[in-house]
Amino acid sequence: MSPVRRVLYILTLRCDESARLQSEAMDRRLAVYERAAMGLHLVSCRGCKRYRRFLRVLRALVRAVAIAEMDTHPDGPRGLSAESKSRMKLLLGRMG
Repeated sequence: MSPVRRVLYILTLRCDESARLQSEAMDRRLAVYERAAMGLHLVSCRGCKRYRRFLRVLRALVRAVAIAEMDTHPDGPRGLSAESKSRMKLLLGRMG
């Protein structure tokens, strides 16, 4: 993407694009211009701020349930090995 198009992207990000970026940010590191666009959009959009809080809460709940499942079932979900459970706990902890 050219520098001019990146500036336009930053200045004209729509709510649907912001929502997509917020979801993608959970799985990958956004490019600088994507983070700038989302940050600028979030300054002025209450709905997208709420959506961001919702995603954070949802992620925390899913993580907590996954960890609780691994702790309460000796063989882990569907018989996972202790090594697999340990790796999953480590990864879930890093996602926070």
